[in-house]
Amino acid sequence: MKPELLAPANLKTLHTAVQAGADAVYLAGNEFGARKFADNFDLLSMQQAVDYCHLRNVKVYLAANILIDDGEIKKFLSFIKDAYNLGIDAFILQDIGMARQIKQNIPDAKLHASTQLTVHNTDGAAFMKEIGFDRVVTARELSKNEIFDISSKGGIETEIFVHGALCMSYSGQCLMSSLIGGRSGNRGSCAQPCRLPYELYLNEKIKGKGYYLSPRDLSLSGNMTDVLNLSVSSLKIEGRMKGPEYVAAAVSVLRALIDENRNATEAETLMLENAFSRDGFTSGAFGGDFSKYINSVRGNDEIYKNRDMGLLKQLTPFTAENANLKKTPVSFAVYAVKGEKLKITASAMGFTVDAEGEIAQKAENKATDAATIEKQVAKTGDYPFYADKIIVETDGETFLPLSEINSVRRQVLERLQEKIVKSFKRESELPEYCKPTLQKSKNDIELAVMVSDEKQLKVSEESGITRIFAPCEIAGSDHIAVFPDVIHDGYLPKYIDILNKTESKTVYTANHAIIKQALTLGKKVIASPALNVFNGESINFWADFGISEIILSQELNIKQIAKLNKVLPTGAIVYGRAAMMKTVVCPVKAANKKCEKPNCKAYLKDRKNEKFPVACNGMTTFILNSKPIYMADKLNDLQNAGTKTVLLHFTVEEKEECRKIIEAFKKSAEPNMPFTRGHFYRGVV
Repeated sequence: MKPELLAPANLKTLHTAVQAGADAVYLAGNEFGARKFADNFDLLSMQQAVDYCHLRNVKVYLAANILIDDGEIKKFLSFIKDAYNLGIDAFILQDIGMARQIKQNIPDAKLHASTQLTVHNTDGAAFMKEIGFDRVVTARELSKNEIFDISSKGGIETEIFVHGALCMSYSGQCLMSSLIGGRSGNRGSCAQPCRLPYELYLNEKIKGKGYYLSPRDLSLSGNMTDVLNLSVSSLKIEGRMKGPEYVAAAVSVLRALIDENRNATEAETLMLENAFSRDGFTSGAFGGDFSKYINSVRGNDEIYKNRDMGLLKQLTPFTAENANLKKTPVSFAVYAVKGEKLKITASAMGFTVDAEGEIAQKAENKATDAATIEKQVAKTGDYPFYADKIIVETDGETFLPLSEINSVRRQVLERLQEKIVKSFKRESELPEYCKPTLQKSKNDIELAVMVSDEKQLKVSEESGITRIFAPCEIAGSDHIAVFPDVIHDGYLPKYIDILNKTESKTVYTANHAIIKQALTLGKKVIASPALNVFNGESINFWADFGISEIILSQELNIKQIAKLNKVLPTGAIVYGRAAMMKTVVCPVKAANKKCEKPNCKAYLKDRKNEKFPVACNGMTTFILNSKPIYMADKLNDLQNAGTKTVLLHFTVEEKEECRKIIEAFKKSAEPNMPFTRGHFYRGVV
């Protein structure tokens, strides 16, 4: 069975996506979508889009894939209800709390787990099915074999990106735009600081200047025969902020490749590059060739260099305002017998309607033959149908004016359109959302430390810290074992084995596989900020699932934290260089052509001379913030907001630096170093 071809759509590209051959489109409303600045849809234009697509047998998915603030939940759920009633076929979601609310109130709603949920292993996909999702949009950092394993073993539909822009970071795990400018990718407002130039330093020596955080665009058009053997349900094109030519090129080329089970020709690749590319394409993690992943030498001003506009004129049939190439097959049955009313029956997409005309008269001269009737009925014109089959029953003695045939044909096609469109409409009512009564609590805050190595662990113990989060490889029975948030299937057996053997009674992670196994073993689980818990409903979800404590999203401000309904103890990271990116590609290796080992003392420097350390754990590379969050002198604010655990997260700090920071927090000392308050006093857009 061929996979679905899923295209991006905005107000300017919806018709193009459909006419070029998409099986489904994904779009967003004016709020709650991860592309806030695209040409998105209000409810009226969304209704028109849904009807347009359904008449052409194209599905419509609504991207409502941002984190939802507590104060937005009522409005969000009302919007989802309205969109569901319009006929939206599925909802693409990131927020776990909102997914549960939708499933509880609209059980028939189809839910797709956004790539923002960072599903990157088989257990993660199975987890999404368990909690009510119908499809998983996998992380873009997966190899061909990993995709196959998830598709064949996860027990859930899979959707993969096959063309378009790549994010340097695992989706849902990027805080770069957020921490630099307050515009959150998790809230649909990413400012793309990754597309700017940086200087790369290794051991304090400059190694070069370039676009080390700017990936080339993805295209699996040259790998399509492999893609089609992966049991993937849907092939997705990125690009809700791009124009009609880009959508026309991507959809039409991929449509041909899917239908003909082949890879792209040189001419097709050239077409795709002309439509939009950053210095050519990469197959990304799919083929495992990371040498062309990063577009390190060119910026966005090179995208349209040497563009062949003549080549793009070939796309006009798809981009024209009145394009009408995509039509639904319809079967006609015509009954034309003298003395009885002309009757035309039309059937399409499982629906049948009919229309009648005037009583047919006996021919005085020449009767209207079956061939003439068939020719006239086949003229579907601007309607989104084409005559697939026409059966004419006539007696050979009947005369029919062509105008009468045309009139009845128009009537029956209008009725067919109306019936098809109406069939997708719903009349669901949701109970008005009532936020649970706020359970206010003012805990005695507990100082905890998370370390990255044995030196930091030792100094934390020497400093009298009793609650220590330590890497699972070195954690003892008195420690909280920290497991990576990102663990691909190939590494998972190693970490499951560590989990099964560890004496730690509590684990800390955002990895769904580790969470489930830890709970099965009877261990307590503390959720890391990588789970992006942003509202009270998400806290409720994880509480019911068995989580014991949650370290909240680092994008919440103190006022938002105070308003959360805390049915579980919650914590916040109050010191540390936040991981602004978690990436499968190391910029140091990309620039240096070799790995400089985990502790390579590398950093990126931006145009403002801010230095962003680069760290890794052997699986994932972390781009750390240039300044640490520092809240030692503001702990009362967090305590008043109901925070229980205040966590110091040490990454690149030396031993003595760790000691001084611990002492500063014990004394609630004011900062004496460059620092940031993170989002505690500003939040995110």
